[in-house]
Amino acid sequence: MASKIDHDDVPSRCWAACGSVVGTAERCDHQHDDDDYAEMQCICNWDRAKTQVPLCAACIEKYDRDNDTDDDDDDYDDDDNGMFDYILDR
Repeated sequence: MASKIDHDDVPSRCWAACGSVVGTAERCDHQHDDDDYAEMQCICNWDRAKTQVPLCAACIEKYDRDNDTDDDDDDYDDDDNGMFDYILDR
């Protein structure tokens, strides 16, 4: 699912901006295991989403040296930071 972001998606320089985003995404994923819409709503309704998600996305965009379309762990799944695209495009 596109809203997933995990540790492998975050460059080490971005952990200050992204640690809480990753934690929230993981919490929401566990709370709403089979409901992608509820998971996305959980992330979007997080009280710090409007500030932390854009900061994290900007940091990843600046420091991510991974030029392919998958996530950093190269397992070709769909957790490629699409959450940021979804939230920032709203």
